[in-house]
Amino acid sequence: ATEGGIELFLDFIERELKPLIATLAPLDPRRQALYGHSYGGLCTLHALFTRPAMFQTYIAASPSIWYGDQVVLANEKQLGKRIAALPAKPSLMVTVGELEQPKPDAAAADAHAAVAAKRRMVSEARDLAARLQAANSLARVQFQVLAHENHGSAMFPAMARGLEFF
Repeated sequence: ATEGGIELFLDFIERELKPLIATLAPLDPRRQALYGHSYGGLCTLHALFTRPAMFQTYIAASPSIWYGDQVVLANEKQLGKRIAALPAKPSLMVTVGELEQPKPDAAAADAHAAVAAKRRMVSEARDLAARLQAANSLARVQFQVLAHENHGSAMFPAMARGLEFF
């Protein structure tokens, strides 16, 4: 997933943003988290899969796993090997709004519902969390469906749950 400059963004966080913040406030390098919603959730998963040492906690809220024919999942298989070399395993929380994926009988209701049904936001997030939990390579994996929330409204409850998880 290089279309959006994700590697440059993660380099910026690691090489410029973290050091800048460290000049303003004390940071614990053993206790840092990355939170992202939607495409930001996709970025969070990419960071976990490719740079698991960058943070200790990853919070992927409504991650757009569908993007680019699920290109983010190409790096999932290497996660166990990357984590095996680390002194401590990172943790992951994945959240998604209940209303982000319509029920099968409602999927044909309109064009928006059809697109949402095709993206399978809830199913893909649940499946990913289950696979990662079964792989047992992370310290903790938590999956949460946010009741009564859609893609836009899920952002803030996900952040609150993520802070509790962290």
